[in-house]
Formats: sequence, C-alpha cells, structure tokens
Amino acid sequence: MTWVTPRTYIFGELMTVAIANEQWRDNEKYLGRIAGSPILNIGNAIAPLSGVTPAAIEQIVSSGAAPKPNMYQARFDAAADEGLMWQFTLPPAFTGILDLKIYYYMASASAGNVVFVAQVSAKSDADAGMTSRTFDAANSQAVTVPGVAGTLDVATITMTNDDGMAAGDEVILLLYRDANAGGDTAAGDCIITDLRLE
Repeated sequence: MTWVTPRTYIFGELMTVAIANEQWRDNEKYLGRIAGSPILNIGNAIAPLSGVTPAAIEQIVSSGAAPKPNMYQARFDAAADEGLMWQFTLPPAFTGILDLKIYYYMASASAGNVVFVAQVSAKSDADAGMTSRTFDAANSQAVTVPGVAGTLDVATITMTNDDGMAAGDEVILLLYRDANAGGDTAAGDCIITDLRLE
C-alpha cells in the first residue's frame, strides 16, 4: 500500500468508484498504518545472543555549531555479521506485507554495496512455543551506498517472509548486515540511525 498524491478535482468531473477508492479509502488506510507504526529506534534495540554478533550502539554528538544534536546510532561492521533485534506488538492498522525502511549512512565508504538481512518471529494470541520460537526465512536486500560518506540513505526491504505476522501479534525483528555475502562490497562501518515498518 502506498500514498497517492491527493487529486485536484475539476468542476463537473465524474466521480468514479476507482477514484473514490484510491483517494479516500486507500489514502486513509495508508495514514492509519503510518500513524500506528511501531517504534524501532536504536535506543529500543536488543542485542542478539546467538547466531549474529551484536552491533555496537553508541551515543554521538554532532560536530556542528551549538546547541549540538545528540543521537543514538549502531555500527554494523564490514568484517562480521553484526545486527540488532527489536521486540514490539504490531498495531491494529497493519495488514498485508510490510516494508522495512532502514535509515543509514556509511562511515567511510563511498562505493560498493551493503547487504541487509531482516528476519521475523511472530506469535499470535494462544500460540504455543514462546520459549522455542524461531525466525522465518531471511529477507535480504543489496543496497548501493551513497557516493559521499556520511550521506543519509534509506534502504527498503520488503518483508515477504514475515512468519504470518498480523495485527496484534507480538513480534521480534532481527536486522543484520550480511558482511560475508558476496554482494557486500562496501568497506568500513555501516551506521544505522533509525528503522520504520510501513
């Protein structure tokens, strides 16, 4: 589901079902999904305990003029599979396949690709196996890094393999950099600043 730019209506224009559904129904649904988007910032991250090396979380201060912005970020190394997890409840407005938006920049690289991998473990009310849960198959995306180090970019992973997650589910999301993948060619740290499901 995507946002459609609001239509400029013309006097005497015939209103069709397709126009009404796109402009009123679909845009309202999109706004509801965005408003209920779970918070997946770096400050809420959980360190993985097995299978993936925890990414380093740091608090940094801008080098700009005072007052200086102060922010959390996570460093995903180029030499090892490093990542973080988030645990949340999926809000009622969410339906269908979601996209994971990854806000990142490169510490030094200005060429090459980074391979991001995201996996989901979802549990609904009355589901058994909470202490033996597993992740669904991986969703991965190779992203070409910006041509200038320190430039913010937003990568998208479509969460096709989502463990059947639905509104109201208790979800664990794992995100890591697959540094050992043949397509991950960018040198140095990839800095994650924020995430969003929509």
